[in-house]
Amino acid sequence: MIALDYRLAPENKFPATVDDAIAAATHITQNAADYGMDASSMAVGGDSAGGNLSAIVSNHFAAQGANPFAMQLLIYPATDGTVETESRRELQGGITLDKKVLDYFFEGYLGGLDTDDNDPRLNPAKAPGFEGAPRAHIVTAQYDPLRDEGKAYGDLLKAAGVEVSYRCYEGLMHNFILQTGVVTAAKNAVDDMASALADAFAHSR
Repeated sequence: MIALDYRLAPENKFPATVDDAIAAATHITQNAADYGMDASSMAVGGDSAGGNLSAIVSNHFAAQGANPFAMQLLIYPATDGTVETESRRELQGGITLDKKVLDYFFEGYLGGLDTDDNDPRLNPAKAPGFEGAPRAHIVTAQYDPLRDEGKAYGDLLKAAGVEVSYRCYEGLMHNFILQTGVVTAAKNAVDDMASALADAFAHSR
């Protein structure tokens, strides 16, 4: 597994993080053997902002007519900040993620910039197309304001013919993958993700 150390906001605002993610993914996929990796069994994934970047990277390759990934694993991804979904309305005062925190993050990421909400490097749901994108496993949590946009993103991929599996975990909240040592349901969810990856790799060979 390779974890990227990309530039962070607010010191480095959009699109620095996106540029780093695409550049790193391009280098890794073109030099997989140098990292002891099987080029036929590679996936891209992340949670929250990492899910956002993973979706953007997947769409970038698809737009180039390439698909180096067996799967994109999107864990409670931020996919469309332009839509006020039911989950964003219901969970404005969430426990691990709420409107105040989301606004703070976006101010650090975009504050002072003249950005276009329809830029797919910002909101991957705004991509002009998803044909050729890798198979996706999308995970959300019941008590997460990002829940509904994760599901909606899966629906967009399905409509474009992309194979999608989706799971919303009841009783869990944003950042639950950090709670596997104390919350059994969180550990079970992560185990499910590992099984989804194993299945994707088995079918990629």
